Amino acid sequence: MWGSDSFDEEDRYWDALEELLGSIDPIEFKHRYRDITKALVSIVLPEKFERLFHEITLCYQLGLFNAVVVFCRSTLEVVIEEYLMKKSIEIRKREKEGHLESLINRCNEKQFILESSKDKAHRIRSLGNDILHEGSTCTHQDALSVIRDTITIIEDLYKE
Repeated sequence: MWGSDSFDEEDRYWDALEELLGSIDPIEFKHRYRDITKALVSIVLPEKFERLFHEITLCYQLGLFNAVVVFCRSTLEVVIEEYLMKKSIEIRKREKEGHLESLINRCNEKQFILESSKDKAHRIRSLGNDILHEGSTCTHQDALSVIRDTITIIEDLYKE
């Protein structure tokens, strides 16, 4: 059990770190670094979201693809909710819709995002929900696509 003995706890820490680092293929890490830097080359984000994207890209490079999707889903929820509040748009949850689903639909109704971005946002929401609630997994291609789509949606919102 964690915390039972500080020496054992430290050993478990180093074992976990060794397991994580040992599972990273340096060649794959390098390829994923190239993939992600290409995806981010033209992005101009509000400063507060730059830190989030740094963490998302690190998860991608480390091969934590499910974490990427869940993190992007969460980021979208925060970004869209904040954007609607900034525009003084009422945020209301409709019956039979989840919170993020309502936010996405509201953004689209107000024409703050394109129809194609609405579809991308719902795909990210759905993939994230499947990972969180169904135990699904995703590939590196899924994760990279989700990162690109998240960027597109945020750029749609902050294009002004």
